Amino acid sequence: MNVENTSKKPGPLKPIIFVILIYIIGQIVAAMIISTVFNPIIGNNHDLMSVVGSVLLGLSTFILTIYVSFRVFKFKTNEIGLNKYKLGSRLLIGFVLAFICQLIMFIISLALGTAQIQAVGLNIFALIIALVVSMSAGISEEILDRGFFVAALKPTKNLLLILLAPTLFFTIAHIINMVSIGLDLTLSILALTTTFLAGIFLILIVIRTGSLAIAIAWHAGWDFFTTIFGGNLSSLNTGSPLFVVTHIGPDILTGGAYGIEASIIALIVLVILITLFYKFYPKSIHTTENKLMSLEFE
Repeated sequence: MNVENTSKKPGPLKPIIFVILIYIIGQIVAAMIISTVFNPIIGNNHDLMSVVGSVLLGLSTFILTIYVSFRVFKFKTNEIGLNKYKLGSRLLIGFVLAFICQLIMFIISLALGTAQIQAVGLNIFALIIALVVSMSAGISEEILDRGFFVAALKPTKNLLLILLAPTLFFTIAHIINMVSIGLDLTLSILALTTTFLAGIFLILIVIRTGSLAIAIAWHAGWDFFTTIFGGNLSSLNTGSPLFVVTHIGPDILTGGAYGIEASIIALIVLVILITLFYKFYPKSIHTTENKLMSLEFE
């Protein structure tokens, strides 16, 4: 007698719940540390408080994600995209790609007259802050969204779900930045669209390479070079490490208070980037290092 296998594929509910919990608990932990430790020291310095909060959120998110990945889901490091395969070259590729994207947007803004350089000078303090904030966001968000979340959804074997769920969460998580500065509807839609496109690009990287290396480097580099070229990082004012820039003209071109990420310029650059990467970057060979993360389902 034939017995049918009635076992069901794992559903997405458990991974989604854990991702939401990690994000919420991370916010709570960061807020508690700020209120009890840093608030008496920093006082009413809103910009510095925002920077500290961003770094603490990144750190708490990272720790929670690592704990849940290894202790709850029992993942191996390879399974969440942490491996040494071509690590140096991939980090370099991600960082250089981010630099090129930001440089192109900066040149376009200068050519259109929507950005004007007021001064050029190296600010070491602002440079360190920009680097720390960028690395914090790049590492923590990629390990959560494209590392843990993708690995936890992989057993569903639903490629569309694996593409969209982490990307939508990544996009929705940025809404708090838009609300905090009262961004209008047009810029909010633009900011959400560019964030969604960035999420798609980042998850395509993971699918193609089986690694988080390029994704982390590009994400951190995108944030870092945003500040280098005189912009705000998702409404976060980290100061000007190199270029002091005045942004003038329509918000649709400058991104307004949110920064260049909420501009039509960023949207176009990201569409081109996704197209070129998808067309020209080769699929990774299934090695021992990257096969566990690969989404090439047999």
